[in-house]
Amino acid sequence: MNRLLWVGTSPQDAATCQALFADKQQWDCRFADNIKKAFDELSHASFDLVIADAKMPVLNGVPLMETISQMYPNIIRIVLVRNLGDDYPKRLVKFVHRILVRPDSTEKFETLISRIYRLYKTIMYPEVIRFVDGLEKIPSLPKVYGDLVAELESPNPSVKKAGMLIARDIGMSASILKMVNSAYFGMAKTITSPELAVSLLGLDIVRGLALTSHLFSAFSNAETRLLNLETVVDHCLIVGFLGKEILKHENMPTATSDSIYIAGILHDIGRLIFASHSPKLYRQVIDIAEKENRLLYEIEKELFGAMHAEIGAYLLGQWGLSESIIELIAYHHCEDYPEYITLELSALKAADAFSREVLPMGDNDILDKIFSEVPLLSAKKDEWHNVCIEAIKKSTMKF
Repeated sequence: MNRLLWVGTSPQDAATCQALFADKQQWDCRFADNIKKAFDELSHASFDLVIADAKMPVLNGVPLMETISQMYPNIIRIVLVRNLGDDYPKRLVKFVHRILVRPDSTEKFETLISRIYRLYKTIMYPEVIRFVDGLEKIPSLPKVYGDLVAELESPNPSVKKAGMLIARDIGMSASILKMVNSAYFGMAKTITSPELAVSLLGLDIVRGLALTSHLFSAFSNAETRLLNLETVVDHCLIVGFLGKEILKHENMPTATSDSIYIAGILHDIGRLIFASHSPKLYRQVIDIAEKENRLLYEIEKELFGAMHAEIGAYLLGQWGLSESIIELIAYHHCEDYPEYITLELSALKAADAFSREVLPMGDNDILDKIFSEVPLLSAKKDEWHNVCIEAIKKSTMKF
């Protein structure tokens, strides 16, 4: 049986905790209304997951989750916030796995907890924990991202207001416009303002671009030049574009195709993290992959003990992205994944492979391995390849 500890101070929290998984047998949920009780529970039983409010009191001047991360590093730690704007707890980013906006129903909460638990049990092994704990600096969520999320979740979201929010940050505004006007983004016309970008692409995608801009900037340094940063950015833009085209072809809802777009443009952020943190070792990864004509993530696993997909997902979970986006990034090089994301994950893998039609990456002759991993991928290979080629032809990309 899985064990969950909820640390909170309100009767509402206690009631929600009591209702969680009440009619199911796989979870034992406990509630502690103060920090002392929380550590009493932790000292007497083994827990899989801890949930706490961002406003929980500190213990001897140290946030609760920081202490738990040090004493019980293998427990999955979730912090709840009212929104990702002013309520976003920057000081806790390094010590938690997930920062979640409170779900509005017990059913949604149960689904989220189950999905988060499965994901982190897949990617949270010692090598990943050690690598992430060794990062000297983890960038916090940019304020404009939290503001965009708040606007998106408002009763009447405004394209104009969202555009104004982005325009206030001159550096981010310029970065986003550079990305959307790249030939690799797939737009047929020039985007001249953040407001026009929001109008044409939608708030969800622009929100993802804001985060992408921030992260690529945060991990861009002299060390990441060995990765050829511009090529990585272009590759990610192509993958997002092609992934969305594939799901549109499959008549998936707009929200789903938007999610794969965001997952595509963020799917390789773990490579930048590796390169900025361990440049010499990652240079070896790149050299071995090129010399032996092997998949990059296989060499990462050998030298780091983890893949860029796992590292990227582990860190992105701290910025409040939707569970579907985090899962796609985490599992995009995994053979074991939830069945419910088979179509979306297959589309992302196909987009990653077909991106080489535009931006060769030196490993075309080992793509058969990628397509052999998932039966759906093998069955859809030719059909989706045609979809991608047509989408590329209609864009400003060049073969």
